Amino acid sequence: MTTFVLVHAAFHGDWIWSRVSDRLRQMGHRAIAPSFAAEHAGNGATLSSHVAELLDLLSHFTPTQVVLVAQSYGGIVATAAAARVPAQIAALVYIDAILPEHGKSMLETIPMAFTDAYRARRAAHGGLPVILPAPGPMSDLRNAGDRSLVAGRISPQPLASFDQPADLVTRSDVLAAIPRHYIHCSAHSIAPSASLYTDFARRAATRRGWFRRDLPVGFYGVLSSPGSVAEAIVEAVHGVSGGLSGRCLQRVLEAVEDGAGHQISVAQLARIAGLSPWHFTRCFKQSMGVPPHAYLVTRRMETAARLLRQGDLALRDIARQSGFGSASRFATAFRQATGMAPHIFRKLQMR
Repeated sequence: MTTFVLVHAAFHGDWIWSRVSDRLRQMGHRAIAPSFAAEHAGNGATLSSHVAELLDLLSHFTPTQVVLVAQSYGGIVATAAAARVPAQIAALVYIDAILPEHGKSMLETIPMAFTDAYRARRAAHGGLPVILPAPGPMSDLRNAGDRSLVAGRISPQPLASFDQPADLVTRSDVLAAIPRHYIHCSAHSIAPSASLYTDFARRAATRRGWFRRDLPVGFYGVLSSPGSVAEAIVEAVHGVSGGLSGRCLQRVLEAVEDGAGHQISVAQLARIAGLSPWHFTRCFKQSMGVPPHAYLVTRRMETAARLLRQGDLALRDIARQSGFGSASRFATAFRQATGMAPHIFRKLQMR
C-alpha cells in the first residue's frame, strides 16, 4: 500500500481530488487530500503558510514515506515541502503542475501573458487582496453537474500565495534524489501553444531521471476521468524500476498460492498490486520472466501433477483443486502443457 497526498490547484480545495482519492483507495492505497486555508494569522495566506500546512500534515505520517501528487499551483507547494523533508518523500508526481524555481514567485515563474492575466483579476475579498478565479477550461467537463460543481466551489486565491518567492531551502541534489514524474493532460481544451503547462511538460521531458507521460484527458480529468488519472499516478510511481517491488511481488505470489484452488485472474492480481492489468502484466513479466497468465497456468499444472501422483482423486476433483472450471477444461490444458492426457500421466507416475 502506498500513501498518496494529493495537493490541489489554486482556487480549488480537497474536493477536486475526491474521485481520484476514491479510486486510489479501491486499488488498495491510502489517499489524503488537504485543503489549504485562504487566511493565515488574520492576513491572506502565503506560499509559506500553505507549505507549513502540508508539512504539518506530513508530520503525522512520519516515518512513513509518502508520494506527493500535485496539480498546477500545488506543484510549488509540494516541491517546497519535499525540499524540507526529502527523506519522507517516496516520489513527486506533477499533473499539469507548475515547476518552481528557487527564489522566484509563481507569478515570476510562469509566462508573462499568464502573469498579466492573473494580475488583471486582482480584487479585495473580505478586506484581503486576492486573485479572482477565471471560468477556466470548463469545456473539459462534458457533464453539466461537474461544471456546476466547479463553478460553485472555486474560490478566490490569496494574492500573497502567488507573489511570495519559493524557498526550496536545500541543495538541488537532494531534490534530484527524489523520483519525479510529470503527467501532462494532453486533451486540454486550450490549445497547446496557449496552455500554461505545455512548457513545464517540455522541461520535464528533457530532465534527466524524470518520467514524462501524456494523458489524453483535460485539466479537469480528475473529475471526468478519475480512473485514468488514478491509474496514471500509480503506474508512474510503481513503474520506476520497470518491475514490481519486492513487497508487491510477494503479495501477488502469496495471492496465487492462496488461490491455488480457485480461478484467480490476472485482473484480480493487478488489483492486489494496485496497477492496471496492462501495466501489471508488463511489470510482472519483468520481475518473473514470464507473463502472469503463463505463470498462473504453470502453477495450476504443478498443483495438478502433484495431485495426479497421489493417485486417489477423481479428475473432476483434481480439476477443481487446481483451479479449472471443469474436468474437460483441465484435461485440454494439461494435454497442451505436457503433451499427454492426465490419465496417461498418472499411469506413468504409478509404475
